[in-house]
Amino acid sequence: AGDVIEISPVGMIMIHNPWLWTQGDADEMRTAARFLDDVKETIINAYETKTKLPRDEISRMMDDETWFHASKAVELGFADKIMFTENSTAGDSVNNMSSRRQVMNCLTDAIKARLAAEKKSASDNRVNAAQLYKKLPERKI
Repeated sequence: AGDVIEISPVGMIMIHNPWLWTQGDADEMRTAARFLDDVKETIINAYETKTKLPRDEISRMMDDETWFHASKAVELGFADKIMFTENSTAGDSVNNMSSRRQVMNCLTDAIKARLAAEKKSASDNRVNAAQLYKKLPERKI
C-alpha cells in the first residue's frame, strides 16, 4: 500500500504463498485450495504491477518463500527506497547495515563515543546503559 514504499536499512521483505488454517470435508478442502489459488493470483498481480517482474518468476519466489534485504528489495522493485537516506537507491553504502552484528556494532560505537565524551568507563555505567542510550542523539544512517 502507498505510493512510495520505503524499507528500513535493517529491514527485510519476505514473499510467500498465501496459506490458511481450515477444517472440513474434502469439498471444503478443495474450496479452500481454490481460494488460496485465487489469492496467490491477486498477490502476483500486485507484485507484478509494483516490480515489473515476470509472473512466473514472482510465483517461483513465492513458492520458495524468498527473503530480501533492503538493497535487494529496492533492486527488484518491492521497495522504492531505503529509509533515513536522502535519494537512496540500491547500491548505497547504507545497504550494508542489514546484519544484526553491524547494527549492534554501530550502537556500541555510539555508546563508547558518548562514554568517552563524558570521560567515564563502561564498567562505571553498566547500570546506567539504558539511561545512556536514551541520551544518544538521533542518528541518521
